[in-house]
Amino acid sequence: MQLDAGLLGATTEQYLNVLEVHGAIIASIAQSVLIALATIQLTITAIRLSVEGAPLNMMAGKLIGLALLLSFYYAMIRYAPTWIPSILNGFVETGAQGGMQSLNPSSILEQGLVIAATIFKGVHVSGLLTHPMLVIMASIISLTMIIIYGFIAAELTIILVKSYVLVALSSLFFALGGSDVTRGMTTRYFNAVLGVGFYLLTLYLLLGVGTDLGATWSKQIETSLNNGEMMPLFVMLASVIVFYLIIKNVPAFIGQLAGVRGLQNYGHAAVATAIGASATVTNAAVNTGRLLHRAYNCLPKPSGGGLPLGPSQQASGPQPTAPHTPTNQVKPPEK
Repeated sequence: MQLDAGLLGATTEQYLNVLEVHGAIIASIAQSVLIALATIQLTITAIRLSVEGAPLNMMAGKLIGLALLLSFYYAMIRYAPTWIPSILNGFVETGAQGGMQSLNPSSILEQGLVIAATIFKGVHVSGLLTHPMLVIMASIISLTMIIIYGFIAAELTIILVKSYVLVALSSLFFALGGSDVTRGMTTRYFNAVLGVGFYLLTLYLLLGVGTDLGATWSKQIETSLNNGEMMPLFVMLASVIVFYLIIKNVPAFIGQLAGVRGLQNYGHAAVATAIGASATVTNAAVNTGRLLHRAYNCLPKPSGGGLPLGPSQQASGPQPTAPHTPTNQVKPPEK
């Protein structure tokens, strides 16, 4: 069964293309910002050293060191759109080698759809009449798994878009290094690149392990449904929830070691959303069953307990007729 989940990958590529175009525009603006900040910084430094009465050699050393630092930031503005992606791709390739190659948001969502398709296929084999409770619960679990795998794919999509934004804004943050006042933002940007890199490394490593587990889950689900067993489905659902919470917390924990804040996401609300969606489906299934039961009770039923016979099904031959006994006779008018 061929499933198409490539729309999510196409959306990620669209973000990448748009941010690449805007990154070039930001780079041209960043050069002007760096020149302005560098001029102000050099002027302030020269005036301060003159007022303090610093020796000429000390003044020259300070200004030369500052000029070299500003030259470094200018080079970073020119080559950051090439160097920063290379650094981040190095983290991704390292994580993919330990996990799984060719991993993207579409492939993750597609695996969730494959697992759900396996459940629906097993439900079709079991049948609604022979195992009605198994069919209802399997449908709810498959829907929950699709939602959770969608959250996992969204997690990878979000961090990829974050990395694209980091690359697009790189030249502007390096331009802010031209002043002592804003140079701290440049240092934090370096930390953010390292934090996102470690985040991507850990995420790709864990997703590779989870992808291998997903293939095993599909086989176990198919076997349990063929045997009419329900408990393995709950075990698989719990495993998927644990996998999602690992994806939400462990990469963020590793990324924060670089001193970056804002990467921690616990994911309890997402799991609650998936469970709430399953409860909604359960309520709809129960209400549908009640309506069908009421409709069945409203159907006309034969008094003799059997099926009513049609004209062609009635016995042939003369049928006895009961004597007609008039109940209301018209009396003649009295004189």
